[in-house]
Amino acid sequence: MKKGLFFFLIIFFNSSFAQLSVSASAGFDPKEISLYSETATDGDNAYWSNGITFGINCDYSLSEKLFISALFQYSHYNFNNYANSGFRIPEIIFISAAGEDSRLWRTAVEAKYFPFPQNRIKFFILSGLGIVVEDLGTIKTNYLDMMQGSNVTYTRNSEVKNIFVHSLGLGVRTDILSNLFVDVSGSYYSNYSERFQTFFGVSLGYSIF
Repeated sequence: MKKGLFFFLIIFFNSSFAQLSVSASAGFDPKEISLYSETATDGDNAYWSNGITFGINCDYSLSEKLFISALFQYSHYNFNNYANSGFRIPEIIFISAAGEDSRLWRTAVEAKYFPFPQNRIKFFILSGLGIVVEDLGTIKTNYLDMMQGSNVTYTRNSEVKNIFVHSLGLGVRTDILSNLFVDVSGSYYSNYSERFQTFFGVSLGYSIF
């Protein structure tokens, strides 16, 4: 019985090991991030743009057509501008604003479906669930208070927030060598209320045998 169990574990290990692949990805998000999903009642909002993303993926194939993927991505967004369009009393004058860059971390489990796995260039559909941890950078705004005759600085400190998201996307996989492949994909992930982000990128992967 022990020999049979040992034999089963070896076969299971070899089978599982043969179906694993690891890849590193890089890409961008053309959609900006804002402090508020809608303009605040006072008319103010802050915006970050130029999202650059790096990530690591691990794929496990359940069959030729279906893969389960675990991923981790880090995205960096540069501070763009602060919009001051609200109504204020004439004695309070907006001068300037400065902001720190923002960061997003996304971890998710996704399913990838390959309709035609025998093709050299394989089209796939992906969908999954995950969590985004976002840290929107600190913002400092400067105003001239004419009644006091001095400048006043207000600081909105950064906040770390966890968001549950759903992802959906398309991509193509091209085999370079027997163990090496390239994925080009575009995906969309959102909590369908305040965070709507995209990812367009390329990943280089290696199938482990």
